[in-house]
Amino acid sequence: MLPVSRGSVREKRPAPLIATWLFGTYHSSYAIAVYIAACAVLSLIATALMTDYTGKDIAGEYATRAASRPTSGSTEFGISSRRGR
Repeated sequence: MLPVSRGSVREKRPAPLIATWLFGTYHSSYAIAVYIAACAVLSLIATALMTDYTGKDIAGEYATRAASRPTSGSTEFGISSRRGR
């Protein structure tokens, strides 16, 4: 669970800095509201472009990926899963 937590912290870290910069530059909270709205619109566009797997069998796709993975101790991203390098 720790890697999931670290990922969410890493992605949210610049938001307060951006909000501070926007408020300092424009002296208005409306700039921050526009920034948040733009992020929301970008998220909606990204969600709309995702492939819909509702009602489809994805087990075959997973089996194909698992069969093509290397077995030398590395993951699909090329990162070693062995501890204590």
